[in-house]
Amino acid sequence: NLISYFLMSSTLDQIRRPPISLIKLIECVGTLLNIPKSVEKSAYRAPLPSNYDSTIEKLKSDFYGILNKLSSLQSSDIKNDIASDFYNKTLEPGFDYEDAINAGGLLVRELFNVVFLILLRLQCDGNRLPIKQFNKLVLVDGTRSSYVAFDTACHIHNHGTLNILAFTVTDEDAEAHDVSGHAAHLLRDLTRRCKQHYKFQDHCFKVIGVSCNMQNLENQPQILEQQLIESDSSVFVMGISEYNIGEAGTGALALWATWQFAGDIILCKGMSPIRPFSQVRSSRTFLVYLDSKDNHQLIFLKAIKFMRPGDSILMMTIVESREPVGDSRDTRYHFGRKSGYWISGPTAPENEPDSVGWNDKGVENLTKSLQEMIDNSFLDGEVQIKTKSPDYSNGKIICDSAFAANADMIVLGTINNRDSIIECVRESNCSIIVIK
Repeated sequence: NLISYFLMSSTLDQIRRPPISLIKLIECVGTLLNIPKSVEKSAYRAPLPSNYDSTIEKLKSDFYGILNKLSSLQSSDIKNDIASDFYNKTLEPGFDYEDAINAGGLLVRELFNVVFLILLRLQCDGNRLPIKQFNKLVLVDGTRSSYVAFDTACHIHNHGTLNILAFTVTDEDAEAHDVSGHAAHLLRDLTRRCKQHYKFQDHCFKVIGVSCNMQNLENQPQILEQQLIESDSSVFVMGISEYNIGEAGTGALALWATWQFAGDIILCKGMSPIRPFSQVRSSRTFLVYLDSKDNHQLIFLKAIKFMRPGDSILMMTIVESREPVGDSRDTRYHFGRKSGYWISGPTAPENEPDSVGWNDKGVENLTKSLQEMIDNSFLDGEVQIKTKSPDYSNGKIICDSAFAANADMIVLGTINNRDSIIECVRESNCSIIVIK
């Protein structure tokens, strides 16, 4: 009919009161074009702050030229912060294909097609910060360490839902109004912090109130497991007041979470720094430890899902000493059983511990491959190669490296790292991320 024809042939600036679905689509395009948001009153009544007006003017000047530019964008052309803002906009309530097309016609359909094309390219790029949703659950009981866990969870939260478990313990000897007052305060405080401190929209978080009787605290893992299942959370964040995994209190809960929960776990200490200002998002440094038996690419990809644009990464591994092995008068070459190592020429064995620098080439190749991972992910970071020492455990070397780098997080895999995880929890001031 004539109305549909007019909508399809009209320019976007003629739609003076666009629906929210069209506003969000145009803002997505503006984000990709790096058009900043403005707090000035919108001629199209777009909610502030918004880049809707500026983006409309840009599209009006050369719609198909901009469309062609957008369609040629590759994942490597888009920075992490732009990609994150772009994806978050597509997740907001009201971002709707059909409703926007009904308002804007064929022009909007072409914009939607290119937006979904770019989104697909970002999601298929396995080297960059992940453009996908995953839910998180954080346990907050009012202690300092639990608020550090809450702050850590808010930092790593980007896409998906942040589920905040306001956990209170009831005691038969305590006054009923004191218990209920503490629970109500915790719920209000966490909601206020999410909205005013961290500036989360309502669809990005959920505060859940749960209480447990003092006599039934041993059932805490079952309560948490149920909440993790109901919230579909793959990451659990908790604070630990003790510095050992496996003792009573939070140590026992950390033991269950670290070795029995199927998802990733973040253990936060009360001495970890908490962001002091309401509108400041501080960047953080992640030390990722790679064991020689780890799948380095897999550990790296799992680690960067916790990182936000602006964070930096320090990839560290521990290698054997470059000094020759068994090079003493009575054990040289294992009493002649390794006489083949004396052979020189084209058939001489490579990478054998028979001379100084026997593993230099392997370490060089390892450093190069790890640095390529960092560069391909558009992150700031570096690679550190440490040498094994008979006087220090791997956990001690990791803790010392984290302290020297002023790291905020230590990331370890569970395979072959049980002793290192326990030692890092005991000795380091950092939060510990355990990847399954």
